[in-house]
Amino acid sequence: MSEENHLKIVQLNICRGKHPQAMEFIKANRDKFDAFLLQEVVEHNQIQLARDFRNAYFVPMTKAWDGISETQGRWTTSGVGIYTNLPMTSVAAHYYVGEYGRLQHLDDTSLECIDATKSRVVAVCDIAIGSIGYRLATTHFTWVPKGEPSDFQRADVWRMAQILNGLGEFVFCGDFNFPRGGEIYQKLLALTSLHAAVPARFDNTLDPELHKLNGKVKAMIDHIFVGVVGYEVYDVEQVFGLSDHGAFTAKVRERVGSMP
Repeated sequence: MSEENHLKIVQLNICRGKHPQAMEFIKANRDKFDAFLLQEVVEHNQIQLARDFRNAYFVPMTKAWDGISETQGRWTTSGVGIYTNLPMTSVAAHYYVGEYGRLQHLDDTSLECIDATKSRVVAVCDIAIGSIGYRLATTHFTWVPKGEPSDFQRADVWRMAQILNGLGEFVFCGDFNFPRGGEIYQKLLALTSLHAAVPARFDNTLDPELHKLNGKVKAMIDHIFVGVVGYEVYDVEQVFGLSDHGAFTAKVRERVGSMP
């Protein structure tokens, strides 16, 4: 397959557009990359992204407070999205926590409150580039403090895996909130046919300057996964300085002889 039919993707948590350079990077590179898989997209981000791309698939997860204080700001829909200028031939939203159309106002005072007020979803789209079709998926998985696994994560990874196992071959990107090699990471790999596509040389996805931890902690919690049959992910690179999480860029191609 020629290089022109390879898909170029970006994975990034844009942190509600809090750092303008994230949206600036996306707009400046919308012709360089074929698809952007984004987390923490809120309404004003979605409006801009829908203007910048021919196809903008946004899936809501919760109503989040977007403001500089408890009194200055507003409630806004927050979720994940996939954005491309290529033909998007199908889309689907698979909720593993909550359901479509029943958004609640996020209460982040405890893990129990977060679980009760924030839905979790796998957003899926099929993209055509030339004569080749690619299936992409993204999620923003269950948050935990300090990366330590919780019972909510243990339950959610099982439910998410049931969805993933019905999707066929796909590339799966997101902010997963669990570290490489940890309990939930290993459970996901054990429950599915996915394997890690990000090379081992990358050991951190928290921006050393823009994340609130200011480089004090390294955590590899944003991932790209891929099945063992259909696609190959290669030329993975990382970009910092955009948001509180670093971006991954990568290329995707069909494995030779893997698909009819």
